[in-house]
Amino acid sequence: MCMQTPQGNQIFVLHQITAIMSEDRSIIEAAYLTGFEPSADDLTETALYEEAVQFLTETTVLTK
Repeated sequence: MCMQTPQGNQIFVLHQITAIMSEDRSIIEAAYLTGFEPSADDLTETALYEEAVQFLTETTVLTK
């Protein structure tokens, strides 16, 4: 939903950013739950997200 007020558009964008950040955190949490360990303790949230995605896409969680 996009409001027509000048601040309404800002609220819409903020809502979208919050939704994306929430999704990023869920991906990071999923990676941790499947054994992910980051390469460093001081990664930015973006770097942590990228490592988590890489881990989840390159790791086979299911075994034969």
